[in-house]
Formats: sequence, C-alpha cells, structure tokens
Amino acid sequence: MYDGYKKYGKEEASSYEEEREKEDHWWQEDQYVADYFRSNQPSEILDAPVGTGRFFHHYINAEKIIGIDISEQMLAESTKKLLNQHLKNISLQHADILKLDFLDNQFDLTICWRFAHLVPEELLGSALLELGRVTKGTILLQAYVAPPYWVRLLLALARLPNKLIRPLTGSSPPPPP
Repeated sequence: MYDGYKKYGKEEASSYEEEREKEDHWWQEDQYVADYFRSNQPSEILDAPVGTGRFFHHYINAEKIIGIDISEQMLAESTKKLLNQHLKNISLQHADILKLDFLDNQFDLTICWRFAHLVPEELLGSALLELGRVTKGTILLQAYVAPPYWVRLLLALARLPNKLIRPLTGSSPPPPP
C-alpha cells in the first residue's frame, strides 16, 4: 500500500530540508538542477512532488510553474518559501501524481525529485506514465540506484555485531562504510 498521503507529517515536513542539507548528494542534486537550468529555459514547469520548494530559486526564467504534492504539510512548507521569496509565477496544488488533472503535453519540463524510491513498484510505472502524459518536453527524474547484490551483502555483514563477524572472517570487523 502506498503511504505517500501520510509519509510527511508536520514535524517531518518542517525539518525536511534542514536534515537533508547535511547529505553530500543533496548539494550534488542542486548543482545538477542548476546546471540544467543554465542550459535550458523551459516555459512551463511541473514540479512533482514539489516538497518544500527546494528548487524554486532555479525557476527564475520560467513563465509558469505548478508545484504539486500529495502531502499537505509539504505544501505548507513550500507555501512559506513561495511567500518569503515573493515568487508570483508559481502556483501550488494538492494533487496525486497517479491522477494528474492537467492536459496532455501541457508542460515543457517536469521535475520529479526524491520520489521514485517512495512509490511501491506496482505503482511506479503508472506514476511515470502519468508524468509522461502531461509532459511534452523533458522529465528530470531523480532515482536512487541500488548497489549490486554483493556490495549490499558486504555492507550488511559490516553492520553485524562483532561477535558474529569474528567467527566468519577470523578478524575484527571492518570499519563502518
């Protein structure tokens, strides 16, 4: 069952950026989006899910931006950012990516960040098809890619308690990754 409706409550939404800004890949993601907008000037953008509106500052040359999210708490956070930055070309809507109320090929760009790993496998295809339906241009989709099985196995072994690793390897446990 998809828990997207309840995943981000008020506490999770209000601390979302602060907690994730500590991640190296948070800044790599931001740089990627910044680089994209330096080379491309889409007119109409769908930001789905918009979350806290973390990419608003990259949309300065777009004519129309619609940010959607299934979480009302995340929309509240992006609304605060919208008001603080005095952005007038962005509108926010409570919406479900699985059932978008937009025209076919309405957007030049859809940006979909930190979403794919949260959706159950059986719903992900439907979500991507729906994003494809409303996008006439490019979809920027961020997805986490799992490391190969043997890497995950080694990482799992490294997390085992010391008493289990010594009999398996005959030595002390490896340092944490």
